[in-house]
Amino acid sequence: MITPPNDDPPSEEPPPHPAPAWAPVAPPPPADATMPPLMPGAARWPEPEGHPYGTGLPPLDRPTSKLAITTIVTGVLGLVVLTVVFAIAALVRIRRTGERGRALVVGGLAAALSWVVVAAVFAAVLTTLDVADPTAAGDAARVQPYPRVGECFDLPSGREVPDTAIIACDRPHEAEVVLAFDLPDGPWPGQAEVGETGRAGCDRHVRQRFHTRVPVEDGEVITLSPQRDAWPRDRTVRCAVAGPQTFRLTGPVSALGYRVRIWDELRTGDCFDKPKKGGETLRLIDCAKRHDAQLMDRFSLPRGRYPGTRAAERKARQGCMRRVLDMFREHRPRVPVDTWFGYPSAETWAAGNRVVVCYVTAAKGGSRLSEPVVPPPARA
Repeated sequence: MITPPNDDPPSEEPPPHPAPAWAPVAPPPPADATMPPLMPGAARWPEPEGHPYGTGLPPLDRPTSKLAITTIVTGVLGLVVLTVVFAIAALVRIRRTGERGRALVVGGLAAALSWVVVAAVFAAVLTTLDVADPTAAGDAARVQPYPRVGECFDLPSGREVPDTAIIACDRPHEAEVVLAFDLPDGPWPGQAEVGETGRAGCDRHVRQRFHTRVPVEDGEVITLSPQRDAWPRDRTVRCAVAGPQTFRLTGPVSALGYRVRIWDELRTGDCFDKPKKGGETLRLIDCAKRHDAQLMDRFSLPRGRYPGTRAAERKARQGCMRRVLDMFREHRPRVPVDTWFGYPSAETWAAGNRVVVCYVTAAKGGSRLSEPVVPPPARA
């Protein structure tokens, strides 16, 4: 039992017994109070200036997270995905172990984000340039893809529309691209000029290769001109050869043997089969084989205005008869023959064609020719 203190003044003599084990806690001294006197025989440690109660322990030297270092390195290098992965791993480890490096993680993420922003700006600039450039993806979607040289195709939207569908050449098809050439580099010259230049170039190149303007019987040359949305990346003119509207090709054009001609493309001594009814093209035949006719000669009417159908016919007849008499005066054919001629119309005259052709066939009622009847030209 604990006896509470009484009000009697304390005795100056020390108590006969030690103080009890428990004593009430004294209230803290006021801020300006002086330290209580020391017990006899005790000494006070010297106090450093400004630190009446001493200093704390120095902080522990925590290591830097290696994952945080990896995060900043990958962020600076622009490895965005790896940066995010390492950043998450580093933050988890820092929280668990107390390592340093949170600032490095933040810096790595900021660097990676900077790369993302730069890439987005670069892509936006490219998109802007592509809008002004016909080679852009948006423009490319409007560009009709053309077949390449040697590829065959159909024209599902008609021959006036550059809409092509590629088909294997061993299957029935409408046309084949036989050659191509490039227009000069420069600004877009306009669809009209591109079309005119392309047609003229195709006519010239096709004639140089096939020795005729139309390598397919009663066919035509189709010009696939460059498109505005693909210029100047694609300046190529594709020249295609097609059969007549109601006819489909069944093999490559080159397999025809380059034996198709138009009347004004015939040369003296050529043997040929005449055009089919309503046709305009001829097929060259070996003169030792059965054939319809042989070209005796050709000449051009004088330049000037078209003389009219009757005048052109009269001049053509007179010119051919004179040439027949001169040719057969000394070299009469061994079989009876009939003489024919062809002359330019107003349309062909306007296009610059003034050629008259003179040819012979087997006499009426006879069979087809089976040997040459026109003597070979004399050697100089």
